[in-house]
Amino acid sequence: MVSKMKYIVGLLLVAFLMTGCTGLTKKDKFIVITKAPQVVGGPEAIYQYIDEHNLYPEKAKVEGVDGIVILTFKVDVDGKVSNIRVKVESPKYMGFGKAAKSVLKAMTFTPAYQLDTPVEVYSRQKITFAPPKDKKED
Repeated sequence: MVSKMKYIVGLLLVAFLMTGCTGLTKKDKFIVITKAPQVVGGPEAIYQYIDEHNLYPEKAKVEGVDGIVILTFKVDVDGKVSNIRVKVESPKYMGFGKAAKSVLKAMTFTPAYQLDTPVEVYSRQKITFAPPKDKKED
């Protein structure tokens, strides 16, 4: 019985680590989630928003550099995002962090679930920026 419980806890830990969710509430109480929050529209929605709102940083565009940003944030039970923090921005001082925060503020997420109950969790999101391709007119 004890080994079966350890196995289940191990599986939950692996699932937890793969989701990118910390499972911490505002009370810093650890919870195990059964479903991680997801961007409504999938990752494509993030990149579509960047393109439609011309959020690729101008300085990076001029220099033709790529960028990577990793953000941490809270997703509430309604899928709203708050407490956005830039954890990694590479290269720095090009404006990728500011652009990524703008994108994430505009996104809606499905909430995380603990069994059948939506729960508030902290999560992370990686956003990769590539210089926009010039659009040729016909």
